Amino acid sequence: MVWSAGNGAAVDSAGSLQFLRSGHLRLFNGSGATVWDTGTAGASSATLEDSGNLVISNSTGSLWSSFDHPTDTLVPSQNFSVGKVLTSERYSFSLSSIGNLTLTWNNSIVYWNQGNSSVNASSDSPVLALSPIGLLQLSYAKLSTVALVAYSSDYDKNDGVFRVLKLDNDGNLRIYSSSLGGGTPSVRWTAVSDQCEVYAYCGNYGVCSYNDSSPVCGCPSQNFEMVDPNDSRRGCRRKVSLDSCQRNVTVLTLDHTVVLSYPP
Repeated sequence: MVWSAGNGAAVDSAGSLQFLRSGHLRLFNGSGATVWDTGTAGASSATLEDSGNLVISNSTGSLWSSFDHPTDTLVPSQNFSVGKVLTSERYSFSLSSIGNLTLTWNNSIVYWNQGNSSVNASSDSPVLALSPIGLLQLSYAKLSTVALVAYSSDYDKNDGVFRVLKLDNDGNLRIYSSSLGGGTPSVRWTAVSDQCEVYAYCGNYGVCSYNDSSPVCGCPSQNFEMVDPNDSRRGCRRKVSLDSCQRNVTVLTLDHTVVLSYPP
């Protein structure tokens, strides 16, 4: 899914998406209440382009497009400029005016920041885009060159391959590729190579460690329990509050453990 309307609001089976005579494209729930609206009074057409861009237009040009309002995914030919944000749960991905790419938790903790030293920081209007052959590139309004940010491990293989850049709900940014017309997407690039270094991946008091193939979330000691046994990423909680503790409180040393801390 490369775009969605409604900001996660529930729409039942009686809901509908309507392009109104007023020019608004509007999402209604079953009771007739408006869930989402493009705010495009005076528009005369709604078009889904071959690129995947949904465009609302009038006789003079485009009034609104889905490419200007990304959710968690970018597709080839979709430009990602300063001010746009990819979001997934409490994680976000953005582009700064000097070309820095950042992953942020809760709009406060930056846990991944990739600069581009090969480009003059005074250049303005950077634009990030994923090319059809799997190159993630930055371009600038005042420069004729582009800066390579990352590349898919299967880049330059354009025959029958479709790629997307996606911010997953685990806080990591990835390039996926799949066969045109279907097939299981495969990860071809990952921003944070060590998933345990994604801030808050295991929730409050959670400890991220590893099994043979993937990271796992656990609690720091038997004095803690999972908030949700069915979802280890929800974090842990104390079995007994410190105020109710009948014995002395002591500090537990966790060997081979790093506490993730980022400015501030």
